[in-house]
Amino acid sequence: MSFTVINPNAIQLDLTQGELIWLLRFLKIPTLPGMLPGLAEQPLTSDAEGGAMIMALQSLQVRNLVKQAGGNQIDIDSGVIGILGSCLRAQSFIFIRRFTEGGVVQTNGYVLPEMSILHEQPQPFSHRFMTTTDKNQIRERIVSALDLPDVPILPLSEQNVDRETLVLSRTKMLRDNDPEGAAVTLTNAGWSREAAEAFLTSVANMQADVLVTVVDTREGAPRNRAEFELLISDQAIFYLFGDQTLQVGSTNAPTVMGSLLQAAPTLIN
Repeated sequence: MSFTVINPNAIQLDLTQGELIWLLRFLKIPTLPGMLPGLAEQPLTSDAEGGAMIMALQSLQVRNLVKQAGGNQIDIDSGVIGILGSCLRAQSFIFIRRFTEGGVVQTNGYVLPEMSILHEQPQPFSHRFMTTTDKNQIRERIVSALDLPDVPILPLSEQNVDRETLVLSRTKMLRDNDPEGAAVTLTNAGWSREAAEAFLTSVANMQADVLVTVVDTREGAPRNRAEFELLISDQAIFYLFGDQTLQVGSTNAPTVMGSLLQAAPTLIN
């Protein structure tokens, strides 16, 4: 089957990278929000790329997602068009990028009044779209995508810092192997020595870096754009929130999820 029924409220569509690019090219959609810009608008520069598109079309035809009508007419399954079109029509988005030693895992959420769509890449060249009318399911999948471990909270009160200072301190710590210089950078910005050392120790033991961007383009939305960075180590989860002035603190998974849902009210309303 081309579509998988998860439950009465949700269906799932799995596509390969080639299949998705072929569909986007045919529908004249350069890319989807949260995905690489110009994913499907680059010209085919080699016979291999052209052959890959032919194989993708054949695969879509075998799965009855694309059908050859009379003459040169091609019909695309209405469910596929509905899913991809809904991703474009969404007014609220949540983009999650999880950077680990094994590579990057990304999850995109598209929220519409009548339903929500979750786009995941379980493998680098595979795509999974789940559409549901139950926002609790989207919330559960987002919690799963964040993959936050149950770790203790460090005794670190929330600190304010500008992005440039924070980047400089992390560069000194990770690239230059200069923990003292990194600590001084933060204390010069007003941090206590204890807070600076706690933060930098967690940065040095970071196991994953999760970037979360929430965008709400509805008129009158309480917050049009919010960004979080979750630095996950074996000691704590640090979160960064804001634009130029960031709040940095140690928190646990429920608190992080609560902050994300405050920034993206359409995920729960």
